[in-house]
Amino acid sequence: MQVLILDDDPDRTARLAQALVGRGLQTVCVDNVAMAEAVVRLGLPGLLVLAERAGGRLSHSVALLGGCRDPAIPAIFLTPRTGHAAAELFDLIPSAVSLVGPGTLPATIAELAVAALNGAPLTPEVIGSGGRVVPVGAPVTGPGRNTAEAAAGMPAAAVASRAERAQALARLPSLRPALTLA
Repeated sequence: MQVLILDDDPDRTARLAQALVGRGLQTVCVDNVAMAEAVVRLGLPGLLVLAERAGGRLSHSVALLGGCRDPAIPAIFLTPRTGHAAAELFDLIPSAVSLVGPGTLPATIAELAVAALNGAPLTPEVIGSGGRVVPVGAPVTGPGRNTAEAAAGMPAAAVASRAERAQALARLPSLRPALTLA
């Protein structure tokens, strides 16, 4: 299976490509959004691993283009987003299956890639650069909100409405993504 890696950090790209090749995946590495869009147009890769910004441009267009060509194509974003901003990215990009911090170990990203390609039904979560896992849309706990939302300053109602939306989407098989990693 072919994986497109879009990142303008050559060291991180090389380490990630090596980890993915070690898991039996083929990689195509590019450092700008225009090249990534061209690769998607020429022959759709099975997975997108995208730095949220490359060459000063957002990579969202690459994920949206891939999603238009094949709605089941998963996209893993390398991004520092957390809390509400992370949830917003999942709302904006239907093919986004995982958000990982830019400092996440390449082996961890490779494991997520293999899981995404195998269609593993994983709980949506955000993995920070310190390896800390924060569930996205987790049940509300504590005094009206979970710790991730409390840190982001989101009201408990926003968490509940996001969870309700996820449950509603789960009941619609035609709209449900093939993999729900976050």
